[in-house]
Amino acid sequence: MRNYLDAVISMQIYNYYGKYNKAKSIYEKYEDIFPEDIYLKNKILNEYEISTGQFVLKSKPRNLQIVLFDVCQNNCIMCTQKNKKYNYFLPEKYIYEITDLLPYLDTILWQGGEIFLWDRFIDFLQIVSNYKRITQSIITNFQYIEREEIIKLINIHNIKLIISIDGAKKNTYEKIRKGSSYSRLLKNIRLLNTLKEKYNSNISLHINFVILKENYQEINEIINFAKEYKFESVSFIKCTATPDYDNNFDSSVKFEIEKNLKFAVINAVKKNIAISIQYPSKLSDLIRNRNITSGNMICKFPWYKLLLAEDYNFAPECSCFKRQTYNEQNICIQDMWNSKLMQDYRKHIMSIQQKKKICNHDCLFYGSYYFENMPAVSLNYLGYK
Repeated sequence: MRNYLDAVISMQIYNYYGKYNKAKSIYEKYEDIFPEDIYLKNKILNEYEISTGQFVLKSKPRNLQIVLFDVCQNNCIMCTQKNKKYNYFLPEKYIYEITDLLPYLDTILWQGGEIFLWDRFIDFLQIVSNYKRITQSIITNFQYIEREEIIKLINIHNIKLIISIDGAKKNTYEKIRKGSSYSRLLKNIRLLNTLKEKYNSNISLHINFVILKENYQEINEIINFAKEYKFESVSFIKCTATPDYDNNFDSSVKFEIEKNLKFAVINAVKKNIAISIQYPSKLSDLIRNRNITSGNMICKFPWYKLLLAEDYNFAPECSCFKRQTYNEQNICIQDMWNSKLMQDYRKHIMSIQQKKKICNHDCLFYGSYYFENMPAVSLNYLGYK
């Protein structure tokens, strides 16, 4: 079993660096002696399909991102769903289809609306946790959860709790996240940390911080907040403009944001806080240009991930530009997986030089979560630095 896991890790690293022939050769070594474990069998097949640029896949999705509903009691100023609330709930049939996919999955990302407003949510997390390999990530404002629910949550295996905190200070936080209480947030976080220690829980805590005109001066402060309240990481995220909110910055503000991000990175290193910057920067442009000129796939999401989003549409990932509606057609997840939309994304990324407007030009992910939920690997593994 260990040899197969090593093979998957090696293929994933080779595919990440665009060494597709080397990944393919590993698959060919093992294709006649596939393991009985359907998880590893699916994963090694998926890596092979990436290495050979397949656009119709026999492998099943490895990661799912599920928007369960749009119900939320807050009214955040930049929210893309605030004018659509109570119009969407994931049809029940897809809950059963997700259950059928559990043996193949590495991760599921759950979000709403406010996810903890669904009274069955924690019970469903417990069902999924029977598959020990799966990391379940949850995006929440963490406003509407009781002590008993927190106790259940922290006793579920492999939970990554991502709390949306767009202000390090009370006035900023409540100005942006209208309807939220800063004091309630702190109360719930403190209770969570107390219970986490009491029950020796492995739940991990993370912050999503959307960069706005109202909060960019607190970019460095949120690192201090993260350290004080025992968060492991902070993700700085670009805001998507909405009809009600224009987040365009002038040149002076852009300069300040870049400067504050640099301070935040230095501060985070000192405080042992991990950083993810999903925001336009010189580094993101450098990586994109390097991948395009080298012939490396700039993104691998369409090969291993599927999003079921609000408004009954699907795509490889939430930053993807083009989506397809599934509710009216009543198609199943497997049909989505090899739909024309997903095939078009795969074909486009395989020949990114095409001037086809399918990918979001501003996308900053470029497969950066390709190694999510993999065993820790050295940066020098296989000779790469």
